[in-house]
Amino acid sequence: MKLINWSEIKDVHSLVESLTTFLKEVFGAKLEEEARKLCDWSRITPKSYEYLRPPNVRRAAKWYVLLQKLRKNGYSFDLRSSAEIEEFQRLLLFAYSHDILMQSNVISLSDSKIMGALLNPDRFESLMYESLIAANYVSSGFTV
Repeated sequence: MKLINWSEIKDVHSLVESLTTFLKEVFGAKLEEEARKLCDWSRITPKSYEYLRPPNVRRAAKWYVLLQKLRKNGYSFDLRSSAEIEEFQRLLLFAYSHDILMQSNVISLSDSKIMGALLNPDRFESLMYESLIAANYVSSGFTV
């Protein structure tokens, strides 16, 4: 299964659209709802209270909001905000490594353990790095 056709990505617009589709496919319908909660929370809460952010909002929701912001800004970054650029890089690494692992039949979206880890905010960070390492091994010809 291939979620992103990397050879068809020719510009930032197609990259953002592909990543948006990827996030929707992997995380499902709840993603837009969580992104909406995150946007509502950010609008009404000063940054100093960020630690009170609802705990059920995953990093994927932040990525989705970032992609929507990129689309709104004409597919360009505000270079004063390096945190957004770093988060976009994390999204690209996750999407690419996850896609490699799915193409190699190492993981599947139908696997309940994988989906549980993807949907668990406490487990997602470690899964992100594990998939990056596993994809590196797979792309180097190792059996994972």
